[in-house]
Amino acid sequence: MNTEQHWGRGIRLYIGDRIEHASDREILITVCDALNKGTDWAYIFANFNVSGRQVDVAIFSATTTLVIEAKGYTQSVKGGVNGSWTQVGPYGSRKLRNGYMQALDAKNALRDAMAGLFGPFPGYPNALLAIAPSVPSGSSLPPSDFKVSIGGQDAVEVALRATSGALLSEARCEALAAHLGLERV
Repeated sequence: MNTEQHWGRGIRLYIGDRIEHASDREILITVCDALNKGTDWAYIFANFNVSGRQVDVAIFSATTTLVIEAKGYTQSVKGGVNGSWTQVGPYGSRKLRNGYMQALDAKNALRDAMAGLFGPFPGYPNALLAIAPSVPSGSSLPPSDFKVSIGGQDAVEVALRATSGALLSEARCEALAAHLGLERV
């Protein structure tokens, strides 16, 4: 990732740990590209733990707080809002963790941590289950709803433009990063 290309403007990246999964890196690059197109400032927290929950990416800006659960499914995936999901391939099927619930749990854990640090505030972050590069053909996943949106990498830019509750100022983003022990990159 070219630092000059991706970290212009007022974009700040903090990480909790090394980003190991290709899908996490692809979604992070997509986030950076989208933010470089039109935000005054943004904080990106990547691969961190909050309240016992691992979070792939969280973005904070003046208009949105967005939590992204990144997946790299290559075979069709079937599942609903509740219960396990199943990935079906040429050699059979295997059980997966429910991506919808992972995104929802991450969103709620982040909001709880924010409220614990700063006190109560209105609204919730938005959440996106982002599948890189796209939702595999033949998949049957729950439709996006007000709790979690689901889509491919193309859904990232749309999700970043959607306003949300649970907004933080730049100073509070810095305080949250310090509280979580994140490292600025």
